[in-house]
Amino acid sequence: MSVDIEMEEPPDDLQEAFAAAEAALGGRRVECGTAGELAAWMARLPAGTPVLIDETPRVDVRLADGIENGQFTTMATLVFDAAKAPGESSTAEAWRVGVRLNTVVVDGLGLPDDTLPLDAYGMALQGVEQRNLLVTLVGQAGVLRWMANTLSGQGGEPMSLLVDDVKLRAELAVEADRMRQAVHRLDALRERLQAVL
Repeated sequence: MSVDIEMEEPPDDLQEAFAAAEAALGGRRVECGTAGELAAWMARLPAGTPVLIDETPRVDVRLADGIENGQFTTMATLVFDAAKAPGESSTAEAWRVGVRLNTVVVDGLGLPDDTLPLDAYGMALQGVEQRNLLVTLVGQAGVLRWMANTLSGQGGEPMSLLVDDVKLRAELAVEADRMRQAVHRLDALRERLQAVL
């Protein structure tokens, strides 16, 4: 488990270690565009620093509605990691300072303070977990859009071709259209909610 430092301040017993890591790196997060940059960044940390790889590509929240103009980069962030402490029993956990590596889509204006999962389902889940209705609606609309596209074949072969019955195939197309209509309604509702939230 890792806890992003933006969400919690260092526990008392990690204040010194965290401050030292932050000072060595020049901040809590850095961009690593090349292997050399990553190696130089990591060389400043103690050799035993845990490295966590985030499997979910993320996007700068400012680009959540359109990543066409974004660019992929690697972001390394200092985090707190709960892990088995050396020499401790199998159930004991100790907090330590670690580094999490993320692939992030950025807008060229520097590293973001906040990111969202790039995939719609992950975005919807994070929105629910953080009790953020607007993010939840963006993710849910994205999931519905994906569902409609897989049925109708936008961006690939339609799943409806797996059905020989022409009437059933037509029903699948109708359901895909209904999902697209739901996406438009959710997007319109989100825009109205943005004005009041």
